[in-house]
Amino acid sequence: MSLNLDREPSIWIHAVSVGRRSPPGAIAADLKARYPHLRLFISTTTMTASSGEAQLPGRRWPLFLPIDLRFIVRRVLDIVRPRLFVMMETEIWPNLLRECRARGVRTVVINGRISTRSFPRYRLIRPLFSRVLTLVDRFCVQGEETAGRLKELGAPADRITITGSLKFDALQAPARPAPRGAAPNASCATSPPPRGAP
Repeated sequence: MSLNLDREPSIWIHAVSVGRRSPPGAIAADLKARYPHLRLFISTTTMTASSGEAQLPGRRWPLFLPIDLRFIVRRVLDIVRPRLFVMMETEIWPNLLRECRARGVRTVVINGRISTRSFPRYRLIRPLFSRVLTLVDRFCVQGEETAGRLKELGAPADRITITGSLKFDALQAPARPAPRGAAPNASCATSPPPRGAP
């Protein structure tokens, strides 16, 4: 893991794979433009996925997602010091989310999707899974079907926003940089523009 020796605050993005033109790459570029004063950490779960980080513009600090054990998660959060944790698709890690909530770290799922195949499995553990879903501040999901499934599994309806399938070319231009010290907002700020917008 890349060390954050001076303990600068950061934004942490987790994705299965990354690259300049992938949704995580676009999100990373957008957030870096919005919050240039914050470091950007990007985590993956495999060496192959991690190699795509070299394609991303600007400075960023790669790391592997820690094992979801509380003492390990706490140590990583002490080092990374995120103010926003972004999960791509449906990468849900209970202990990491609990620790983020305890520390006031905002959390958002982007490009969220629950497949027809995985939905029955989630339903079997709904009593447990619903408590985990309440730890997420915002769900930016691909469509009505996933939104409905998340609601059925216990996610708060007022935290779910349908953004469509997030692709690089559909992202809005980055907003004006936020003032130094401004906290990242857990919103679907990088959602596609309305249909028909220029």
